[in-house]
Amino acid sequence: MKKLKCNSCGSSDLRTQDEYYICEHCLSRYPKKQQKNTLSKRTKIRMYLGFFILNILALVYYLLIYDKAKIPEHRPIKPTQSYQIQPKEYNKPLLKKQTIPVKNVLKALLGAPKVLLQSKDRKYLYALVSTGGFQIFSQENDRLSSLGSFVHRPPREIYHAKQNGNKEILYDAPKHLVLSKDENTAYISDTHRGFYILDISDKSKPKLLARLPKFKIESFVLSADEKEILTYSYDTMLHLDVSSPQTLKNPYGEIALNYLKDMQWDKEKKHIFMIKSSTFSIYSLAQKSILSSYKASTLILKMQIDAQNNTVYLLKFYQGMDKVPLGDYTQLNTVQSLKFKNNYQDFYFSSQSNTLYLAHSKGLKSFYLDPNLRMQESTFYKSESARFVSSLLLDEQRNKLFIGYSVLASLALVDLEKEINPKD
Repeated sequence: MKKLKCNSCGSSDLRTQDEYYICEHCLSRYPKKQQKNTLSKRTKIRMYLGFFILNILALVYYLLIYDKAKIPEHRPIKPTQSYQIQPKEYNKPLLKKQTIPVKNVLKALLGAPKVLLQSKDRKYLYALVSTGGFQIFSQENDRLSSLGSFVHRPPREIYHAKQNGNKEILYDAPKHLVLSKDENTAYISDTHRGFYILDISDKSKPKLLARLPKFKIESFVLSADEKEILTYSYDTMLHLDVSSPQTLKNPYGEIALNYLKDMQWDKEKKHIFMIKSSTFSIYSLAQKSILSSYKASTLILKMQIDAQNNTVYLLKFYQGMDKVPLGDYTQLNTVQSLKFKNNYQDFYFSSQSNTLYLAHSKGLKSFYLDPNLRMQESTFYKSESARFVSSLLLDEQRNKLFIGYSVLASLALVDLEKEINPKD
């Protein structure tokens, strides 16, 4: 029989008196019914140490033995016809793959090229860069060279980030660029600096003519007589008089962002094509209302109008591309869709060669499409020093491709006739 111990001092010298136990050392008194056997400190330490060792052994067994135990192989079950999964369009094997290194790269620009526009005579290339600047390049002898530039002073609200000891501006403010017919005036929209007009008659020294800091629109079109610009905001078409840049005024006050991605004219400049969020719409100037609309499955990033085939191509966020026949502009029903495996930020489709160019994070990809919008072969344009394509432009007459890169703020020119073998 175990000896009783004092709960206070742990001594086993207890004597009985009536219905109590009395400790000889500390003279503590306990009722006989409430006195319990207590374990010594040494016994408790042994118990805790034993539990700890058992847990360590169990962990070692799981990591070294149990996790590497061989699982018996089972015979595979033959799937029936009802359980066979049909592969998606973009998972089909491509017939041909080709990788082309991009060599003609112009580095150290003012920022990443966001919008590219080519002159009518193919001598100049105009670009809006991410720092809010405007640059002009020449294309003599298939080599790019910088001619002139115009840069605003960055406002205080622009977010700066330190990278390798230098401050790098991280934002996407420039949105739209339109040139006059004589290409001596540039109209630019910027979501940070507003709307402004530049005199580019001297390609080496662009000058600021007018600026509306509170007129922060994303996209617009220039009228046929070049006397006003049109933009769509809050279900209303706004008309801004730009006939006299010296006396340019903003009658609408501060304009908030309306998420109008793009606006373009039709052939006769009687209708305006525009995309806003996930909707493509056709606006009639004569009726002053929207004729028809097409609702995509997700956000529309960019559109391209094919005037010859009377078709519009819409690039969607993470869900491929839609081909929408325009018809007589009143009904937009028949739609063909092409799914992609990755997300692309910019694209250009050549109807002459049936080639689709897609801006990828690691470079630029192109796909040859058949009439049913199925990919047949692919080409990857890779640059060792420049990645993350920010914009692209295709010169179909000369078969040349301009690629703007975000990293290192560079611009590349690719001669497709020399780099790629012509198709049979």
